[in-house]
Amino acid sequence: MLDRQQKGVVRIDDNLESFVKRMNILKTEVFRSLELFEQQNMLYRLDASKKPQDINYDFIKFLKEKELLK
Repeated sequence: MLDRQQKGVVRIDDNLESFVKRMNILKTEVFRSLELFEQQNMLYRLDASKKPQDINYDFIKFLKEKELLK
């Protein structure tokens, strides 16, 4: 939000109130959905701090383990 303002790009909803609303939606909707998927063993978490080729390897390995890729 601040980065956009520094570049001269301003949106009407770039304010603290809108930011707080977006964060509340993130917490209530997105995180709740992720928790549900995790409980149903339908969520796979990748370590995005790795190198891209290592992330790709881990994901391919996961797909093969789940027999979603041959």
